[in-house]
Amino acid sequence: MSGEAGTATLNAAALPASRPRRTSVHRPPSAGARYRASKRSIEENYLATVYRWDEDRVRREFARLRWGSHTEMPCPHCGTIDEHTWTAAREDWRCVFCRKYFDVTTNTLLDSCKRSLQSVYVQTLLWSCGSAGIPALTLREMVGTVSYNTAFSLTARLREGLVRGQNTGLIAGVVEIDGAHASGHDAAGKRGRPLRQQQPKTVEEADAKAKAIVDAFNAKQAKRNLSAEQKKAAKTEQVELRDQGAVRDPNTGQVLPLNRRMVITLRRRSGNPGDGSVWTKVGVGMAETPEVVEHLATRHVLIPESVLATDEGVAFKKLGKQFRLHQTVNHGETLVGPDGEHNNLAESFTARQDRAEAGIYLNVEPKYLMDYACETAFREDHRRVPAPVRTAKLLFWALNVGRSHYWRGYTHGKNRKHELLVPEQLPVGSSSGPAPREPGSEMDGRPPR
Repeated sequence: MSGEAGTATLNAAALPASRPRRTSVHRPPSAGARYRASKRSIEENYLATVYRWDEDRVRREFARLRWGSHTEMPCPHCGTIDEHTWTAAREDWRCVFCRKYFDVTTNTLLDSCKRSLQSVYVQTLLWSCGSAGIPALTLREMVGTVSYNTAFSLTARLREGLVRGQNTGLIAGVVEIDGAHASGHDAAGKRGRPLRQQQPKTVEEADAKAKAIVDAFNAKQAKRNLSAEQKKAAKTEQVELRDQGAVRDPNTGQVLPLNRRMVITLRRRSGNPGDGSVWTKVGVGMAETPEVVEHLATRHVLIPESVLATDEGVAFKKLGKQFRLHQTVNHGETLVGPDGEHNNLAESFTARQDRAEAGIYLNVEPKYLMDYACETAFREDHRRVPAPVRTAKLLFWALNVGRSHYWRGYTHGKNRKHELLVPEQLPVGSSSGPAPREPGSEMDGRPPR
């Protein structure tokens, strides 16, 4: 018996110690992450195949994207559709009617581009691969262009194609609308900080937080009991602040910084569980006000035939009465309502836009915020599309919206003189241009953005 007991004790001691139970929950990958990790998201050796194309093969690809054919096309000058004469010496077509020469980039955003068509195609392909974006400085290193402005001007023209082509038209169905702070001082606020860090750590911090909540509530109640003279003085103060360019947030009543903007997104649900959004429209306003959201909804949504899904912001109360149904969710309590109400697809766009602004491009000027928001919308809508298809979409818009309005002569000071805001544009000054050059001065400032 003693021998058996000793053997049992020895065997028990030889067994390895049991592992501690895992306390954290393993979150399964999203549908987008599963797609990007699958073979469906890539086309093997496609980049090497593109580099083997000669200039004629690339020109045929551009002609297919612009006209649908490389043999019969409309003349960009007079509109005559015919099999125009190809001149091998000039590498151009000559119109059989007006006798003018043209190429695949004539009267497009890529007009007067000095790069070869193959270089433009490769740079567009690489730029389309970033989930949140690729800065022009990184793209310059990838394609080996000499000048930063060469890489930047092409990506800027591609964004203009999205602004004038992708971000147009109407959507209908279940449409989610939400706004998010962008640009300006402390645009992200506490969005990037974990919730655990936001909780008070001491009794004094908890008391101060509770007192701040009570003071804010008392101040809100006091505004309702103001006399006529006090209300008139408050209104005069608001007019003065508005004349100076400041805007009040209708949800909090706080005065926003002068360079703060609000990116408003409108996303149509696909209707199939797990597929997310199928179309995104964006706009930039000074604040999330009823005028801004109503202007965007009128421009991009078939209101009588659609269902509106938002949070409980004050900007959506009046707008929701025009829709067939208005679903709201209280984000102070939950992300999804008791009957499935949510606007999580709009929040997904906000997360990608924040990552692009704070982690990829940095220092996005309010003047060009609309361009970057349209880029984020394009990447969100094509997150489960192979890179060749995304490249074709980008070049399609670049070749079919006409000549550039904003980026011809950009580095020579010919800049956009207004900011693309809703409901009306805001006049602004130039953000780049010729300046006195000194040895080493080009390393002091950041590139134009």
